[in-house]
Amino acid sequence: MIFDCGGDGKVQSDIRERFDSLKESSFSLVIGIRDVYPDKNMTRIRHYLYFGIPATGDIPVKIILAIQEIEAWFLAEETHYPIISERITLAVANEIARNEIPGIDLSMDSTETIPHPSETLKQIYIKGKTTYDKSKEKVERTVGTLSYENLYINIRQRNSSLNELLTCLDELIS
Repeated sequence: MIFDCGGDGKVQSDIRERFDSLKESSFSLVIGIRDVYPDKNMTRIRHYLYFGIPATGDIPVKIILAIQEIEAWFLAEETHYPIISERITLAVANEIARNEIPGIDLSMDSTETIPHPSETLKQIYIKGKTTYDKSKEKVERTVGTLSYENLYINIRQRNSSLNELLTCLDELIS
């Protein structure tokens, strides 16, 4: 089951509130995904990551911190740009990303270093005469164009938070 908590500040509280019903429904693992942005204090985030979540061992809970935002994973998936708009080439996307991180290559480097990935993605999409925001419609459009093969095989190697999520999922099915 995939459930949208409706905001990063709600990931822990939603897991905490639903824990008993998930246990009763025989779930074997709960995975939460939380953006780090805009909070830059990783020590504080990690300290409170599992606050109030039962540590009973009945259902393991794993919370993945998407560094900085889950959109960092979208930025790295370079094959989706021309599907969003034929005007968006990798060169165009890199030009925008280099305003944030000089010399970055979205198809080769970690995009977790980009300070505000959703804003960078929005600026790239604007070059393609479209836009991006965190609305359900726009996120689903982008997710629908991503190459899951590329995410799984290549991008996970350069984005540690995506690799952490995929490793959890790999362990579920092995």
